[in-house]
Amino acid sequence: MQFNTQHHQFSDNSSQLCNKRGFALIATISVMVLLVMIALAMLSLSTIEIRQSKNSNHKATAQANARMGLMIAIGQLQKSTGPDQRVTANASIFDESPETLEIDGVTLPHAVGAWSTVTLDRNPIIYQKPDGAHA
Repeated sequence: MQFNTQHHQFSDNSSQLCNKRGFALIATISVMVLLVMIALAMLSLSTIEIRQSKNSNHKATAQANARMGLMIAIGQLQKSTGPDQRVTANASIFDESPETLEIDGVTLPHAVGAWSTVTLDRNPIIYQKPDGAHA
């Protein structure tokens, strides 16, 4: 009987050893799954960062292009209107009834005109009365 008891103790020890090995296997797999999930999260985060960086570069390029276009437009406007002592405006400023949305009494309301801001004797025009006198 003693032999059976020892055999029984031996089988208890081996099942405990198997249980410990099984737990270690499950714990190792769980840690590996956790590490894979962290790696995937870091990969997706870096992908998002790269995409945002590209968008930022495109935005900066678009802003630089818009600024250049504005500078070219201002240059063309100054070239066609002359010195900086001139004012430009749409012909719609001659609208006969500005209270309405329609532009009345102007044949080409979107045409642009240029007016000098100084008199013939080079004095600045601040305000011109309807009779042509300067205030």
